[in-house]
Amino acid sequence: MKRSYRLQRIVDLANTAEQAATGKLAGSEREVRGLEQQLAQLRAYRAEYETRLQHGMAPLGAYALQEYHLFMRRLDEAIEGVVKKLSDRQAQLTAQRQALVLQRRKNEILQGIQGRAAMLEDRNDQLRADIEATDRVASRVRATS
Repeated sequence: MKRSYRLQRIVDLANTAEQAATGKLAGSEREVRGLEQQLAQLRAYRAEYETRLQHGMAPLGAYALQEYHLFMRRLDEAIEGVVKKLSDRQAQLTAQRQALVLQRRKNEILQGIQGRAAMLEDRNDQLRADIEATDRVASRVRATS
């Protein structure tokens, strides 16, 4: 089995790893976009609720005001949770991007090595064929002399 063939198997495995990393990255990007949308919706909802209370509502009683503050606190906690999750996912996304860049570089190097091995094998095959042809001609010349 030629070296270039064995190297081609390694290149194929590296390409499969790159495709897997690309898919994982795409999934993480979708997740980050979803979290960004969720965060924007929560913040808009909070701002709208706060504006609605300030403009147009009658004065609240003590119990209703307490409920309002409890609701806003829970909404703020939800926003903080999404912000933390988003931050974690963005860091993960950055790491995945860096891993993909490294995987692509590795693939380029492996493909170059495999290409050079195939070229050397072709050159060696041609040299062997030339030597064999030369030997056949030399043996015929010796046989006729």
